[in-house]
Amino acid sequence: MVQIRRPSNQTHSGRVGIDLFDPASIAAAVGNRHADHALAKVLAAMERARPKWQRTAPCKTAPALFTSGKPKDRAMAFTMCSTCAHRDPCLSFAIELEDWTTVIYGGTDGAARRRIAAQRAKETTP
Repeated sequence: MVQIRRPSNQTHSGRVGIDLFDPASIAAAVGNRHADHALAKVLAAMERARPKWQRTAPCKTAPALFTSGKPKDRAMAFTMCSTCAHRDPCLSFAIELEDWTTVIYGGTDGAARRRIAAQRAKETTP
């Protein structure tokens, strides 16, 4: 199993880790095989490193809807979010990243997330 780590190239279990900032680490982790194979290994390791809610969220079936500027696509994305069990962690993730773009996370766009973040900050300030 390949794990993503930085800066060490060896995990506690003896498995090779990949330093995504070091091409030599990527090559070493896959035994200097073909670059496509190395990329596939890196992407698989990155996918396993994601929180479970990101790996199982229904939006993975149609990610383009959540970045589209088309009103019909955005409406479909908002509808999908409205019934999603992962809405709260998704929204918190986007706010933590300070993603104020138009990408839809947790049933919100950037403007709504900015307002929610400001409200949360007011609520936690003594």
